[in-house]
Amino acid sequence: MVGTVLKHRYEVLEKIGEGNLFTVYKCDDKIDNRPVAAKVLLPQYAANRMFAERILVEAQAMIGVSHPGIVEVYDSGEQDGAYYVIMEYVRGVDLKERIRRSTPFSLSTAVDVGLAICDVLDFTHRRGFVHSDLRPGNILVTPEGQIKLTDFWVGNAVASSQSIRTSAMMRSIHYMAPEVAEGKPATPAADVYSLGIMLFEILTGAIPFDGDTPIAIALKHAREPVPSLRALNPGIPKNLEACVVKALQKATQDRHRSAKAMLNELKSVRDALHLAKPIAWSQPEKKAAEPPPEPEEEVAEPEYAEPVFLSALRTTLLVVVLIIVVGVAVMFGYIIRRPADVRIPDLIGKTFDQAQSIAADKKIQLAVRSEQPNEEYPAGTIYFTNPPPDRFIKVGKSVDVWISKGSKFAVAPNVVRATQDEAIERIRDAGLNPGEVSQEYNDTIPAGSIISQSLAPGTRVERDQLVGLVSSLGPKPEEIALDAENYGSSGETRSFDVKFTVPEGPEGQKLQIVVKDDYGENVAYSGSAHPGDRIEQTVQGTGDRVTIRIYIDDKLVSEEHKWR
Repeated sequence: MVGTVLKHRYEVLEKIGEGNLFTVYKCDDKIDNRPVAAKVLLPQYAANRMFAERILVEAQAMIGVSHPGIVEVYDSGEQDGAYYVIMEYVRGVDLKERIRRSTPFSLSTAVDVGLAICDVLDFTHRRGFVHSDLRPGNILVTPEGQIKLTDFWVGNAVASSQSIRTSAMMRSIHYMAPEVAEGKPATPAADVYSLGIMLFEILTGAIPFDGDTPIAIALKHAREPVPSLRALNPGIPKNLEACVVKALQKATQDRHRSAKAMLNELKSVRDALHLAKPIAWSQPEKKAAEPPPEPEEEVAEPEYAEPVFLSALRTTLLVVVLIIVVGVAVMFGYIIRRPADVRIPDLIGKTFDQAQSIAADKKIQLAVRSEQPNEEYPAGTIYFTNPPPDRFIKVGKSVDVWISKGSKFAVAPNVVRATQDEAIERIRDAGLNPGEVSQEYNDTIPAGSIISQSLAPGTRVERDQLVGLVSSLGPKPEEIALDAENYGSSGETRSFDVKFTVPEGPEGQKLQIVVKDDYGENVAYSGSAHPGDRIEQTVQGTGDRVTIRIYIDDKLVSEEHKWR
């Protein structure tokens, strides 16, 4: 792989690592002039076409999701059977290695790590992304101590393949939420649980649940109580232990309600550590019993007046009752008007218009997330949905769909003897692009028709490849000396060497060399050119005065007159 250039842009420089799913390479981005990392799917997984394409789909969804704590995804694709994802290049080691070297972490360092991860999770969860495979091996620590989470796009792809998911559990089970181990979809609460496991580990130097097999470990996650952190590390404050234990609750509703909630709790712990001040509710002081009052002289009993506190209590109770009544009414109205759940229909293989009609009947929306080549589904049809078919969502919600652009391969059509315009149209209809058009004399092919093509008919190549054409000028004319008195020239045919460098501009510009002579104007050369290309062409013109014009995208850029 070293020395390969991916997408005509990313030059693979060296191998820097290998994991269970990917080989990682350092690359040079020739366009943006920066180092990047390429994760290339191992061959045994690349052979699973559905899984490999799901990896690309998930990675594409992360392009443009930018946060200082995320390893950013720049690009993805497939080349010669290799499926790759181009990512930000980060120097440093993973958190797993830091744990191996340094556990237990100091309290302030552990809290700072938890805060950094919570901040990223809050950012991604609010945008609909769940990591679902959060563990120390997926967290990088730079030499400056910055925390960066990677591989947000892997978990969902792994979960889509039962065989790959089973093998992946071997490396993730120690950090996997119990509901995910049971096969349920990962939610933000699962990421919170995984973070709780990591905080337990970096504070104590041990993982809370371990066993001889993945099943044994999963059962401990689901059944056993969380071990005491303070028993393993007495220096851990009670409030920090409570925060970790809350994240590790078996039921998702008993954990922090969001990564943001856990972030705020960890901030309170950090502030207390910095101020050396515990977080605790102070108990109200008990007042000393007052001595009995001295006997006083009898006085006339005053008329009864309601104490002020009883009046206030009555008002308060009335307000509380009103609030409860209003709350019950609002809740009842919400239950009545709450959108119903609807089963997501199977849209795979449907055209987008067909799927829109089906979705409208179900009162749900469709959102196109990406259009990618696909070998199994024709162009314009849906090949993947998220959530998948048969899941339930609320009426009015959206289902993300991925649309096939058809096969990434095209078959070259036969355009010999077709006119130049017809040939170009057929080439484009086949998913290819017309390339350079040169001209030759031919005794059998009429002028303006195609003599030959650079790709033989029936050749299977990747889409958008260029097909060069040779157009006929018709039979070669006999050189006859024209009567200058009748034609205003000597009638002599001359050859001219045209040399031209294409100026700066867009790629694939249309370039034409037009010759004007005694016979009128004719296109001597037509083709596609790129900035910096050197064009060298020999053209012919008849008469005393020959004008040679060069056009780029139908705009005159050069004109030269040749006098006899």
